[in-house]
Amino acid sequence: RINDETARWFDTGDRGAEHKAHIMSPFGKKPWGITVGRDSNGSFLGDGWPQFVAAHGIGVGCYLVFKHVLRGTVTLKVFDDGFVIKPFGLTITVLSPPEIENAFARKPQFIVPFQTSFKEKMVCLIFPVQMFRTIKLLSMYVHCIMSFQLFLQPIPPEFLRRGYISEEDLNRPKPAAIFSTSWHIDLEKDGPNVFFAGPLWPKFLEHKNLSETHVLLIKYHGRMTFSLETYGHGNNEHIE
Repeated sequence: RINDETARWFDTGDRGAEHKAHIMSPFGKKPWGITVGRDSNGSFLGDGWPQFVAAHGIGVGCYLVFKHVLRGTVTLKVFDDGFVIKPFGLTITVLSPPEIENAFARKPQFIVPFQTSFKEKMVCLIFPVQMFRTIKLLSMYVHCIMSFQLFLQPIPPEFLRRGYISEEDLNRPKPAAIFSTSWHIDLEKDGPNVFFAGPLWPKFLEHKNLSETHVLLIKYHGRMTFSLETYGHGNNEHIE
């Protein structure tokens, strides 16, 4: 099923014509033609879609990111249930080995919903040593207060498990992710979890003018360098 806004991408304006979606595939340069149908429950991808799904190993739990690039033509990225881009070729059932071998590779990438969640941090303020004359003991007041909250964006555990980012890079004294060459974002580790954090992360997101309707697509280029794309439910983007 696709929503009506997405279905309008494939409307040629000819009432008698059959509507077709042309989906670009990593296997070859020719787009796949998919019939766009409609019934009482709304619009859907029809003839050709089951074959496309089988050829690309798309299954239940996958997240599909469509982007409208030309009239009636879309690109598609498929992410697994761990929010990491699907490595095409592992579950292919229809295409021949030469077609799989000629597929163009994609950079490691993942999607995460833009969120405004916060992780509380405890800060301890240590006051000067004071003498308790009544019991003749030295004592130190340690007063812990909840003083601030940091905005943290987690990296999906599955992305980390696959080892795209080396342990050496993550275990540096002050690991940082580089976005757009000029934004050096702190990485914070909490056990096995890793987060984009630090004071520059919310400023970077503010610079991108994001809202809670956006999904972040973060691509890893190696050497701790990342890039960011944003997807929503706008005129040229759709996520299922």
